[in-house]
Amino acid sequence: MNKDKLSGIVVYTIHDNDALRNALCKALEDNLKAEFLDESTYGIAIQGEIDAVDILNSICNTVQKNSNSTFGEKDFVSLYRPTYYENTDKNRYIRQTRII
Repeated sequence: MNKDKLSGIVVYTIHDNDALRNALCKALEDNLKAEFLDESTYGIAIQGEIDAVDILNSICNTVQKNSNSTFGEKDFVSLYRPTYYENTDKNRYIRQTRII
């Protein structure tokens, strides 16, 4: 993935569950072609109307099911993405959506 085209950032923290953490990283790379940026941070390309929130919800649910484990109380997965001009009257800002 070309890092110049990254338009969203997925940030996560998963405590005490290496299997779930590794499964999430693999799913992000395989399903979203996510680019590893830093520890617990991946960049993703969000194109037009793709609903990244629904995709990430699906990935998180699948990862839990396939790894036979669940996200803990202190675990989180969040998506940070810019808003679009048509939704903000030309004042862009970063929106955070908590997935887990």
